[in-house]
Amino acid sequence: MNAPYLETRSLSKAFGGVNALADVSLTVDRGEVHALIGPNGAGKSTLISVISGFERPDSGDILLGGKSVIGRRPYDLVRLGLARTFQSSRPVVGLSVLESVLLGMHIHRHASVLDTILRLPAYRRERSRQEQRALDILRTVGLGSRSRDRARDLSGAQGRSLEIAQIVATEAVIVLLDEPVAGMGATEIGLLADLVLHLRSEGCGILLVEHEMGFIFSVADRISVMDFGRVVDSGRPQAIRESKVVQSAYLGSSYEQQGGVADVVGGSE
Repeated sequence: MNAPYLETRSLSKAFGGVNALADVSLTVDRGEVHALIGPNGAGKSTLISVISGFERPDSGDILLGGKSVIGRRPYDLVRLGLARTFQSSRPVVGLSVLESVLLGMHIHRHASVLDTILRLPAYRRERSRQEQRALDILRTVGLGSRSRDRARDLSGAQGRSLEIAQIVATEAVIVLLDEPVAGMGATEIGLLADLVLHLRSEGCGILLVEHEMGFIFSVADRISVMDFGRVVDSGRPQAIRESKVVQSAYLGSSYEQQGGVADVVGGSE
């Protein structure tokens, strides 16, 4: 079998003597949605930050395409095919929706600096191709009619869709989604589920941190459960749904009170 595209090996990270991550090992392959659940403070968002280069682990390793990427900066990881969203959208002030997506394409620019400065034909041809692709991406995520609007004027759900459009523009192979449905209504959650499944169908591997269990079970191929910085269980959705370890460590009394894992919604980490 081929090795998974993203792999963490025994990652550990402490803050002020508190273990945020303790010996965390997991994998994400292309064309797979691997969901990460757990109670507040379990270490889920810390793991996303470590994998994406915003925090450096105290020990352990991260492999992307079979090669260690420990110590790589976030920008370098994007060039290697790994991109992430954040818990709240961060539009670049002053940019339109279209320009925001074009910004995600700059790492693949081929025109020379001279071509760009002088607006020579090579630059104009490449710019035209990129604009067309950006418009195609925006239509895919439901923002085709908003391409000329300012990014900061989008709603929260539309801002999340724009983030995904930017990720698609980078040609990411592995996508890290950190609580993408926070603050969304049922209709918006359904649209985002469709986008996640579209990314998977395009061959992206997705590591998803989320508390909304209905959303998790609608998109996940595999689920890992974290508690106190450790992965305490991992498996297919149905196995996790029935796991006594999950019910004890994550769902607790709310599982019995609300009638099952699919009904439980947690807060943000």
